[in-house]
Amino acid sequence: MLKNKYISFGYNRNVSASIIIAIFMIVFSPISLSVELLQLSKIEGSVLTKISEQVLVEAYQKLDIKIEFVSFPAKRGLMISNEGSVDGEVHRIKKVDYKYPNLIRVPTAINLAEVVVFTVDNPFKIEGWHSLKPYKIGVMRGIVVVEQGTKEMDVEAFNSYDQVLMMLNFKRIDVGVLTRVGGLYYLSSLEFKDIKMLEPPILQHGLYHYLHVKHDALVPKINGVLTKMQASGRIKEIRELYIQRLQARP
Repeated sequence: MLKNKYISFGYNRNVSASIIIAIFMIVFSPISLSVELLQLSKIEGSVLTKISEQVLVEAYQKLDIKIEFVSFPAKRGLMISNEGSVDGEVHRIKKVDYKYPNLIRVPTAINLAEVVVFTVDNPFKIEGWHSLKPYKIGVMRGIVVVEQGTKEMDVEAFNSYDQVLMMLNFKRIDVGVLTRVGGLYYLSSLEFKDIKMLEPPILQHGLYHYLHVKHDALVPKINGVLTKMQASGRIKEIRELYIQRLQARP
């Protein structure tokens, strides 16, 4: 009988120890901790980010999580996010996580980057990059996809949207190749009534929210919210309303 009592006691002790360990892991595991505030890196000076910010504020509100935005130069922001000094990126293109492996892409796109053509006296049909070949082109310095698309063409690079639009207005260049939102934003603050935006976009690609791996448990939760917002048309509505406001500005 004593032997059986000893076995029973040992079994209960092992069970109790297992329970204590499990509770410890649940309480102190970083994944299980309730997230109340996230700091997200955004690209310094980016107008397009404003749309993504609104999408994310609405999405995280549904999870009772507040978010703050911190501005960094594009490359520096990725490095800081990857090392975990902030909690992730507002938005980036696909495959950023290939180079920055500590970042996890949330699968649902939250915004759209569109590269469009602005012109004054040269309305023409947009049929890919080769459509621009006959013209003197103004671009923003450092936008890699535009530099690649206009390679071996007559291109002049500038440091700001304002500079591209001013050169276009004064007919120093024939066309300006800019993002839709950025071009409209800066154009709305300038009195250049003759500049027109051509359709369709010459290039477009989705933009995605990224979280640091320490928040991997949060990825399916926020993606679930974003999926519903996309299905309901809310993400598209936020973008379209922002663009409409830009176009309505005097």
